[in-house]
Amino acid sequence: MRPEVSLRVVPHSAATYPVMNLSFAWMSFPHRQHNDVVYTETFLRSEYLESRGEVEQVANRFSALRQLALDEDESLEFIAETAARL
Repeated sequence: MRPEVSLRVVPHSAATYPVMNLSFAWMSFPHRQHNDVVYTETFLRSEYLESRGEVEQVANRFSALRQLALDEDESLEFIAETAARL
């Protein structure tokens, strides 16, 4: 199974948003042999979040972030327009 990747842009009009200034990778395993894991990294440290409660907090913030982001087609259009202006 190939990993699914989706690119979506959060517009400047969103001002502040959930998980702002936070880099994370959310790993989900379709075979459910393993629970989801979130990897976070700052300039001070990195860590894996594995407890259901922590992963659920990330899921809630990620869901809120998706609500603010442009959809995939709008995001690609925004990227293309921005690249054309460069």
